[in-house]
Amino acid sequence: MADPNKPLRLQPLPPGPPNPTEACIERMKKAREEEERRFAQTGYPQSANPHRFRDDGWTFEADFRGEELTYVEGGRRATMTWTWTNGYKVYWDSLKTWTNPDGTTSPVSDEERAEIMHRAVKYAMEKQKVIMMIEK
Repeated sequence: MADPNKPLRLQPLPPGPPNPTEACIERMKKAREEEERRFAQTGYPQSANPHRFRDDGWTFEADFRGEELTYVEGGRRATMTWTWTNGYKVYWDSLKTWTNPDGTTSPVSDEERAEIMHRAVKYAMEKQKVIMMIEK
């Protein structure tokens, strides 16, 4: 039993694991830098179906809690899941349906999904100054 009259000697804790947030940020920065180098050589990919999208008149809206990101263009809307707590991410499979101006819905094609995701990443970088990742 320890002597209550002697001071307690505490041993320093061993170093813990690296902070996962810092590692994630570093991975995202490296991925973005690699992507920028690649696109500087080859150019940014273009939509396989560019005539379906307008060059202007589109935007993104985020819900209050920051769990849904909605692409808005020409009166129609397509909502996807996004998160920001462990780096900004949008989720490929969550973008499924257009809500049309008349209230009807229609499926989002793979080509449309690719273009919207591309615009989300570009919008995040240009307007919000953050790196957005796409989770498949």
